[in-house]
Amino acid sequence: MKRVISVSLGSSERNHKSSINFLGEEYELERIGTDGDPEKMKEIFTTYDGKVDAFGLGGFDLYLTYRNKKYVFKDAYNVVKVVKKTPVADGSGVKRTLEKDSIKKLFDEGIINPSMKVLIPSAAARYYMFEAFKELGFTVVWGDLAFALNMASVGIVNPILIEILATLLLPIVVKLPFKLLYPIGKEEEEIIPKYENLYNLADIIAGDFHFIRHHMPDNLEGKIIITNTLTKKDIEELRKRKLKMVITTTPEFNGRSFATNVIEAFVCAALSKKAEDIKDSEFREVFKELNFKPRIINL
Repeated sequence: MKRVISVSLGSSERNHKSSINFLGEEYELERIGTDGDPEKMKEIFTTYDGKVDAFGLGGFDLYLTYRNKKYVFKDAYNVVKVVKKTPVADGSGVKRTLEKDSIKKLFDEGIINPSMKVLIPSAAARYYMFEAFKELGFTVVWGDLAFALNMASVGIVNPILIEILATLLLPIVVKLPFKLLYPIGKEEEEIIPKYENLYNLADIIAGDFHFIRHHMPDNLEGKIIITNTLTKKDIEELRKRKLKMVITTTPEFNGRSFATNVIEAFVCAALSKKAEDIKDSEFREVFKELNFKPRIINL
């Protein structure tokens, strides 16, 4: 049996363990939350380095991407640099392939269409999803100034302004303490309604679920959420808000969907490769073999 551990900066209340069979071999997938403690993450990475087949980096991103530029998060790098042997995946390859392809598939099947306006609370963390919507003709609202930077309750649609902001802000953002940008640890469990004007203008809310959940209003009637990392509790919270549909780009394993970093770490283990050495065609071949497709839950 091969073993994959996702070490997360997030809440330990969301820990989960599951297994998957691929080409006759069993893989154990486990998520371990550290409640916002990067030093504990380092301890777990050090303890299991060389003893498991792949690590996922959860709770924060190692990279932000915009067009052909990649920016490294200082806080994340300081955690993963303790790993010397085991491949580490932050989910970038899955976002670039499975997640982007899922948007195209939903479009092809008529589940979503360009008449629907899309809000991505942190498009910088979901650039390939943003790119997929734009390529298909959707109006996409870039919510980063509000949800990630807490600068203003505004969403940006103008592509020229998005280009300017991304060019100016991303090199600075990746040097900031991650806790200023993202709900971590116990904050993941909190819902503090905010930015209702941005939620209200969208038909589709897409991207990282913690960004979506942290400030979601009591009423999301008729809307579609496209995300991942959902638990049964999350689905019930969305049902209470009269959501029309929730779609996860990663499949269900024993009652919940795993994050992109877990899926990417699984591919690293399956191919015995580092994430940066895996071609997009190899990711897609594994996902095709496993028949991965969007999980649609009508509420």
